[in-house]
Amino acid sequence: MVIVFTAVVATACVHVDGDISLTMEGCSDRIARDIARHAIKEDRQMGRALVASPVDAVSLSAGKLGISMQELLTDAMVATGIHVVDVELRDRPIIKKGSGIICLSRNKNRLKKELAKADFVLVTTYIVGTRKVVFTSRLVDLKTGSIIASSTRSVYRSSSVDALIDDSQGVEKKLYEN
Repeated sequence: MVIVFTAVVATACVHVDGDISLTMEGCSDRIARDIARHAIKEDRQMGRALVASPVDAVSLSAGKLGISMQELLTDAMVATGIHVVDVELRDRPIIKKGSGIICLSRNKNRLKKELAKADFVLVTTYIVGTRKVVFTSRLVDLKTGSIIASSTRSVYRSSSVDALIDDSQGVEKKLYEN
């Protein structure tokens, strides 16, 4: 009897809100599915999309959290069938001693050129709360500025999410090559 009572009380204390993702991967998958579903509902002819680095809604800095989420959103968007342009791909790979073959770049001048290849951009902001991080994404038509689709989803602040949250001071300078 005591064991059953303890089991019932223990499970009641572990309530998990089904609308909040437990992982950033789950959150990015939900956002991508929402965006793809709305874009299809609008019967849009989807061109090439760019996934921008999510930024803090107040400071507009990406930080480690934004850069990490960008990678996950890019993968999730591709998985839904949306054609994603990877603007970080170098024209030619380079070999660096101790680093191996490098194919990605954050060169500002090259990034500006590559942006012209996209028809849409997925922009995302995030708000860090005490127990969760809320991400709001919008798929924007670059020609008209119209929002085609949007999604707001949350992820619990686990230790792995907390490790990516920083003050973002000076992060922008470190992210981009000159």
